[in-house]
Amino acid sequence: GGFLFTLKIIQERLRFEADILWAVKTTHIHLEFFKLNNCATAELKIRTELVI
Repeated sequence: GGFLFTLKIIQERLRFEADILWAVKTTHIHLEFFKLNNCATAELKIRTELVI
């Protein structure tokens, strides 16, 4: 679906490492991706989550 496609694009853009891929798969970040549905905002959200 569109969500998985968007997630794939973001993964390619950020060149995720294995541990980051695991973090992206957590429920919280999945929900944020689905709710935001915006590459730029979702990217920022992921980086924020990883820093915290």
